[in-house]
Amino acid sequence: MTDSDGAPVGGTAFGGLDEAERQRVIDAATTLFGSYGPAAVTLKWIALSSGIAVERLSVEFASVAALLAASLDQVAEAVGVIGLGRLRLEAEEEAERGRLIELYERMVARALLDGVNPARLQGDFHHMDALIEMYRVTFDLDERTARYRVSQACALEWGWRLFGPHLMIACGLDDEPADLPLRELQDLHEHLAKLPPVGTTQG
Repeated sequence: MTDSDGAPVGGTAFGGLDEAERQRVIDAATTLFGSYGPAAVTLKWIALSSGIAVERLSVEFASVAALLAASLDQVAEAVGVIGLGRLRLEAEEEAERGRLIELYERMVARALLDGVNPARLQGDFHHMDALIEMYRVTFDLDERTARYRVSQACALEWGWRLFGPHLMIACGLDDEPADLPLRELQDLHEHLAKLPPVGTTQG
C-alpha cells in the first residue's frame, strides 16, 4: 500500500514503524528487559508482545542491543522530565521518579549481569548530565567532584533500591517504616555532596 505520492505507509509487510508503533515496540521491550534481562529476550518475543511483525520491527531495530539502548534512553528521559535537576520533590513526583529509576536500574543490572559491555549500554546520558549540573550548582562543587559525588550517590541509591529489602532483613531492620530508608538515603546524598573536593590522584 502506498500514499498519494507513491511512498509506502505504515502497515505494509516490511515497511518501517510509525511513531505509535515505535512506542509500542519500545514499551514492550522495556517491560521484557526489566522482567527477564536482555540475554533472555529476542526480537521475535518483543514483536509478539508489541503486536508488530518482526520483519517490520527489525527494519528500525536490527538487534536486541539497539532496543535496549532505546529503552534505557526513554526511561532516563522520563526520569529527567520529572526533575533530576531538583534534589527534593513532592511525594507524588518522588514516587513516580522512584518507579522509573527502579525500572532503569533493573534493566542496567540485568544487562551487566548478562555480560553486556557497559560502554555499549546507552548512547546518551542527558539525565546524568542534568544531575551532575544540579550537584555542581547546588553544592558549589568543581565539575570533577560533582561527577564523583553523583556516581557515589547513585551507587548508594541504586544499590538500595535493588537490595534494600534483603539488607533490611539481614540487618534485623525489617520492622522499620518502609519509607525511612529512602529518606535517610536522601540525607546521605546531601552529606556526601558536602565532603571535601575529590583530590588529585597521586602517582
